[in-house]
Amino acid sequence: VTSLRLVAPSGLSPVGDADLEAHLHWGRHMRGLSENTLRQREWILGRVHATSGVPLREVTEGHLLNWERLDVSGRAPESRRAYVGHVSSFYKWMVQTKVMRESPASVLTRPKLPKPLPRPVTEDELRTAVSAASPKLAAMITLMAYAGLRAMEVAQLQWQDLSTTVDGRTVLHVRHGKGDKDRAVPVGKVVLEALRWHGARSRGPVFYGRDSRQMRP
Repeated sequence: VTSLRLVAPSGLSPVGDADLEAHLHWGRHMRGLSENTLRQREWILGRVHATSGVPLREVTEGHLLNWERLDVSGRAPESRRAYVGHVSSFYKWMVQTKVMRESPASVLTRPKLPKPLPRPVTEDELRTAVSAASPKLAAMITLMAYAGLRAMEVAQLQWQDLSTTVDGRTVLHVRHGKGDKDRAVPVGKVVLEALRWHGARSRGPVFYGRDSRQMRP
């Protein structure tokens, strides 16, 4: 279970905020930020707008301290750092483009992240989870455990992303992964069997949500 829950339902972002729209355009076309990062930033700045009640260029240090108290306080350190990072990046850009003279985000606290040891699931626990899961969930778990895919990469997977090399190996092409980068992942028998159990097809999304559309992360 991840502690980062940054993507919210649509319609809660500050629609019509020209500064935010310009920043997202810059992030997409100049910085090359991934769509997932841009959605997260839009949602978080939407919450800043909602809690302050003013356009983003009129947000003050007091507004951000109130937003930090309402939306950031109490979350896991990784989430708090991500929230503050998105807001700080936006206001840094506002200063660089001379829309604002100073960034109000300087008052925000960027928490120090702990460095815990990894706690990988044991083989027995993994087998128990897969055996108790539905074919769909078992395929998701297997892709994460044996192919190293992240939630976003599993959600956007297409059947045509599976291919066979000239030497007979099966390769999974992960598109627009972390950092919006592509990579090729060799997959073995365990993964292939889980996908067949789920119901292999030639094309289209591997996983559908309850609304009959491709599953979201």
